[in-house]
Amino acid sequence: MDVVCPKCGSTKVMQIDYGGKLEMGVDISQNSAFKCKACKQKFGTVCGKSEYSSIVKSFYLSINGVYANKDVIALKITAGDNVIKYKISSEKLGLDKKGAVSADYWKSFCFSLFNELYLTGWKSNFYNPELLDGTTWTLDVTLEKKHALSYRGCNGYPPYWNRLLSLLSPIFDETGINSTIFTV
Repeated sequence: MDVVCPKCGSTKVMQIDYGGKLEMGVDISQNSAFKCKACKQKFGTVCGKSEYSSIVKSFYLSINGVYANKDVIALKITAGDNVIKYKISSEKLGLDKKGAVSADYWKSFCFSLFNELYLTGWKSNFYNPELLDGTTWTLDVTLEKKHALSYRGCNGYPPYWNRLLSLLSPIFDETGINSTIFTV
């Protein structure tokens, strides 16, 4: 997968070479950190923390389509004591399903959010003012110590939107939702 800036979508990114330096007492020389040449945004793993699944407490995604072929979908994944549960609902589809995902899926999902989709590098709002109707979405990730990451969009999407939907495909597939209607 080619690396693109999660903020502006530019492919003009360069890898940051830390040359064996330590940051916060951790060897970060093997981490993938990047800088966008277009918007100067730094993103990627620089803190050396690979166990994101232990700090992510919940993941909430809501997609609201205005057109007839798109439905309101709300998905919440919550990590508890050794159990990772999800609830997905759609009033329009009459869908209200609950289930669980494996610890391996959760670990891989959280790792991908931060190390492949560069979630912390996303801008908070993605709006396309040229479209008046379409899709709105909300993404909230709650971290330990009540920290949170929040993102919104209206007809605008982060560069890694389709990859995010792909990460969620096991849940969408299990519940019978065709997630490709939300791809851009």
